[in-house]
Amino acid sequence: MSEFNQNTRLESWLRDRYDSDGTLSEETHQAYTPWAESMHQRSGKVLAPIDYDEELYLGQSIYSPDVEALDPNPNVPDSDIYKGVKGRLAQALGKESSAELMSQLMEQPASSDDPRTLLARLAINRQQGKNTMVVSSHFSFMELAYFNNLRFVGKQDMANIDKNAVVLSKLLSRISYGGVPVPEAARSTASVLFSSPVSKSSETYKIPAAATKIMNALFVEALRSRMKKGGLELDVALTGKQVISYPGGAVGKDIEHYEIPEVAPTSAELVKCFDDIVPVTLMWSPVTGKWEMAIDDVIDVRGSLEINNNDSLEIVQPIYKKMAGHIETFTGKKVDYPEYPRRISR
Repeated sequence: MSEFNQNTRLESWLRDRYDSDGTLSEETHQAYTPWAESMHQRSGKVLAPIDYDEELYLGQSIYSPDVEALDPNPNVPDSDIYKGVKGRLAQALGKESSAELMSQLMEQPASSDDPRTLLARLAINRQQGKNTMVVSSHFSFMELAYFNNLRFVGKQDMANIDKNAVVLSKLLSRISYGGVPVPEAARSTASVLFSSPVSKSSETYKIPAAATKIMNALFVEALRSRMKKGGLELDVALTGKQVISYPGGAVGKDIEHYEIPEVAPTSAELVKCFDDIVPVTLMWSPVTGKWEMAIDDVIDVRGSLEINNNDSLEIVQPIYKKMAGHIETFTGKKVDYPEYPRRISR
């Protein structure tokens, strides 16, 4: 069976089971509307809500699991595109921070036992058809985009945008950044895969459980299809949601401590499908007053699973323990991280 027919068959089955009257997508977006408005307020109005219009805006349908990467300026030389991305990074991160982060990335070793640079390792992974997961713990979804863009420029990766992908919440199909819908902005350097994380916010805004099941089932199918082709480089926050601040507020302001959300068992198991994992912590630091980045050793998934009895938690737990340490350094605040008392069945 072709991938197209398989995906169509899954969608048809999901529609029949959960959405027989065809109203679920509209119901879902009615729930997204106040949530998108709340993000607008929390972000200092940097993020703006956009209307629900499946014909006008990419990826809004709950049956659209992805948006393909697309060169927005096919007649523009690649060198000019890299300059444009660097310019956007400088504007977002500050010229000095952006240059420092790029320099750090270019010199970053793959790991303590691999003297190659990280970018060289990633390039070889792609040539060999290996799939790489780039894991972050983020305060806002933009940090995923910033690190994706840094790698895009560092690798001069225009020829491979179809092999780059980032996982975003379907909510972000209702959000614009700088006047551009988030999926449209993201697809200039990577394809977008949509998931529907279950969180306190999704419960607060009453996102229909049936819609979440549909979106996540189609997300998994779209991801599997890309991974079969090999050479995928996927940016994802395994927690599915941002770092939690207590008692609340912006990074570094009136914060007592932070907490990294727990990784769902299904997300932890997802790491087994990849060959390598690149853990990164990228955030604005109130301690130094600029953007800081820590990239930990690349994890060879197969080797790590062999050492740890095929237990995905033994991969995930150290990743977030190190991230907690980096966030503590960058914020000067205590960071709690989940200990996972319950083991995932092997």
